[in-house]
Amino acid sequence: MNVVVNHEVLKLADSKNLMELLSMIHLQEQKGIAVAINESLIPRANWPTTLLHENDTVTVIHATPGG
Repeated sequence: MNVVVNHEVLKLADSKNLMELLSMIHLQEQKGIAVAINESLIPRANWPTTLLHENDTVTVIHATPGG
């Protein structure tokens, strides 16, 4: 299965949930991030139960202090 994460195609061996994907890219415990799938924001509480599908586009946004 292919998914796009921040404009980079990742090939996954099988179906994953969002938390598993974030674990694969070492972001599961990262604070200050927001995640959207196909432009829909996914609440952190739903990451373990949100399944990924072929050709999903995942956007990970890192909060930056200051402004």
